[in-house]
This record gives sequence, structure tokens and C-alpha cells, in this order.
Amino acid sequence: MSAESYLYIDAKLPNGHTCNFSFDKDFHAYKLLTHRKGFLVDYNRISNRKLEFIAEVSELVASDMISIEISNATKSFYDFNYYYSNAGTSTDYIPDNQAIASFNIQTDKAIGSFSAMHSITKDVLIK
Repeated sequence: MSAESYLYIDAKLPNGHTCNFSFDKDFHAYKLLTHRKGFLVDYNRISNRKLEFIAEVSELVASDMISIEISNATKSFYDFNYYYSNAGTSTDYIPDNQAIASFNIQTDKAIGSFSAMHSITKDVLIK
């Protein structure tokens, strides 16, 4: 069994343009975020160990380059952002069935989540 591996991926475009992401396979491995740009990846759920996603630019962009930021994230970063992105999406509020946040700091004076990520950026030519 391989070690856990979590990623955060986002696209950087010139002049603040945005990207919409979609996935043709391994849907269970990807999580689009609602509270920030980009998406999470549970890399152990990728069947052929290759990241495959579609980045669609909806506006006319005056550049043929896109910068993809790929971040290796801790499990606490993945869990917290997964939870945070789900927390505001439900229209059915059920007080007895709350979503569970991944908090790795729990003391008598504080509760929270410490997380980290290390990023690299790759420039990709749009064809």
C-alpha cells in the first residue's frame, strides 16, 4: 500500500482570467472547491497514476500560455479544504448531522487545523 498523497491544483492566467476545470475519469479522486479557485486531488485514487483534467478558459485571453500550479499538500490541508468547500453547499441544514472538520489542533484553549503545502508552477502552451 502506498503512502497518502494529496494535491491542490490551480491555473494562473494573465490579467486575472479564470479557468473552469472538469474531469473525464477518476471523478472520485478530484474535488472542485467552492470557497477558492482550483481543486483537490487524492492521488491514491487515480487509477493509472496520471493526472488528467480539462482546463477551460471562458474568456478571450491574449496569451497562449497557462501556468498550472501544482501543490503537494498535507492531509490536514486536504481534509480542511474538502470540509470547508462542502460546508456551505448544502441547502438542507440538519443540526444533528453536521459535517465533520479535520482539526489536528485540539487543546483546552484552541481548536483548529495546521496544514501546509509546497508548490511548483509549470507553464503550458495552449494549442
